Amino acid sequence: MLDKTERNKPKLILLFLICLLLLVINNTVFSLLQFYFSPTSSMGPMRLESRYFQIVVGCVIGPIIETYIFQSLSTKILGLLRINRFYLLILIPSLFFAAAHFYSIIFFLAVFFGGVIINYMYQSYRSSGHYSPFWMTVLLHGLYNAYVFLV
Repeated sequence: MLDKTERNKPKLILLFLICLLLLVINNTVFSLLQFYFSPTSSMGPMRLESRYFQIVVGCVIGPIIETYIFQSLSTKILGLLRINRFYLLILIPSLFFAAAHFYSIIFFLAVFFGGVIINYMYQSYRSSGHYSPFWMTVLLHGLYNAYVFLV
């Protein structure tokens, strides 16, 4: 018979897939808003870079660095500040994540809500004790960025 922690593993995989789907929906909604309300501005900073550069930085290097800064490090710093409430561990890093990606108000909002989804998954994996919250978040972020580059 499986113990409780083993039974949670499929739920974590399902959570990963739901978060990926929510990120795609988030991107679609904000891309439409960007198109209708600010069609001349870009949704991101790397539109002029080569495709190879976009893929390497956006799908590999960026997710590793950003997961370290906006999930791992921010969780440790907030913990040192005795900020341990689940929702604050999600919202505060998401605000900083969005601020680091401020190219327009629509892009800021898109990244904030995307950050909430990513931080929710990170904190859920961290509290579960299964898999690696860091590497699962890097994978989610990298797959999402790959989707953005492909569409």
